[in-house]
Amino acid sequence: MILTASIALRVVALSLAIYYARRLEARRMAYLAVLFALMASRQGLTLGRSISDEGWPRLYSADLVELPGLLVSLFALIAVIAVARMISRERAASADQEARARALTHAQQMELVGRIAGGIAHDFNNLLTVILFNTDVLARRLEDEPALHELVEDIRLAADRGRRLTSRLLTLARRDTAEPRPIDLSRVVQRMAPLLRRVVPERIELHTHREGEAWGVRADPLQIEQIVLNLVVNAADAIGHAGRIDVGVSQAQGPDGAEVVLSVRDDGSGMSPEVEERAFEAFYTTKPVGTGTGLGLATCQDIVQRLGGRIEVETEEGKGSLFRVYLPQTDEPLEPESPADLADAPSGSETILLAEDEAGVRALMQETLEALGYRVHVARNGEEALQLLEAHAEEIDLVLTDVVMPRAGGEALAAAARQRRPDIALLVVSGYPEGSADALAWVPEGAFLPKPFTGTELGHMVRRLLDRRARRSPGGGESPRPKEP
Repeated sequence: MILTASIALRVVALSLAIYYARRLEARRMAYLAVLFALMASRQGLTLGRSISDEGWPRLYSADLVELPGLLVSLFALIAVIAVARMISRERAASADQEARARALTHAQQMELVGRIAGGIAHDFNNLLTVILFNTDVLARRLEDEPALHELVEDIRLAADRGRRLTSRLLTLARRDTAEPRPIDLSRVVQRMAPLLRRVVPERIELHTHREGEAWGVRADPLQIEQIVLNLVVNAADAIGHAGRIDVGVSQAQGPDGAEVVLSVRDDGSGMSPEVEERAFEAFYTTKPVGTGTGLGLATCQDIVQRLGGRIEVETEEGKGSLFRVYLPQTDEPLEPESPADLADAPSGSETILLAEDEAGVRALMQETLEALGYRVHVARNGEEALQLLEAHAEEIDLVLTDVVMPRAGGEALAAAARQRRPDIALLVVSGYPEGSADALAWVPEGAFLPKPFTGTELGHMVRRLLDRRARRSPGGGESPRPKEP
């Protein structure tokens, strides 16, 4: 019996050694384990010769020389297991290193996207601003011609999609310039209904609904629009033929208080567990080449997390998907809804200094402001703006400036204006992606308008800042925007 147990012990040790020798890359350690096992087998034979017929060990003086080898027999299996554990730890460390390398590669991809987006954002946003301004003008002039008015709306839709594409890239690279404020989530979704019906094929039913009264969240409306559009487009792509998409807004009680829930449900193809696991991974897509960027869900997750919320998905292959976005509810007074037409934008009679280096954008901004009744001094660069400021400092009520201009930038112009007139209002516009909290820390809270924008948006922003200036106490200045942590 002792002989059988001894031989079994050696066989197990030898088998483990051979197993790890075949599977593990650290072959020298495995060969060492094989050597230990062979030595143990030799000692097993010695022990076998020492067993009497009665089953008791019978050692002679000649066998005492082999006694040290018995220790090797006892430690052989322990050595194999120790080596195996050592190599297993090395393999785990190697896997962790590979994961870190993948994370670094992903971070480098994001940085590359940010650089590429930054290189094109300025010119692209200026072009979109010109398009959006002109579609506003055409829409007003063609109100009595429905066929042409519909074509203008198609142009506006294309420009809006271009604006969101740029915003998606800058958001993913964390270079966007969002202005979070208290908004009614349901109102944003309802306002998007016409746009959503245009991007969803006619074979798919689209329904929007809400439960209860208005619930506020603190976010930039463009961020919410981006989330909704991405989720709806993703749902439409998952529906092969006829189907249905439901977009809803409701309220729920979360771990940290009340939450507003945005849900998008479809009855499409759903996702397999493997696809679901990677659904929010940047650049991952199951769509054919040329039809998907792999940025939609990754962008949604990034925006939601930055707003302090979370996004969850329930899906089953062949039965559709349900995405839920949970955002913290706010009790702050909600932002009033702004009219969409420039004719409804508030007018004024104040004097504005406009500094913009892009000729097309500058002309359209000047035309829009003068149409609203403002008097406008126009500068093509920072140096001209400083000269106009010197000559008309006492009459200028608001400085409207780009961030990056030849000869002198917007920050220098703003500093000079505040030095001459501490109570002067300031509005900063920019198409560059450097509009992060750090790069624009000198801009007063709520005084930044990212390009592209429409004439309506410009008119409302100018009026709001001038009214805020009128309410301030004499000599008081606006405090700079706080930096994000």
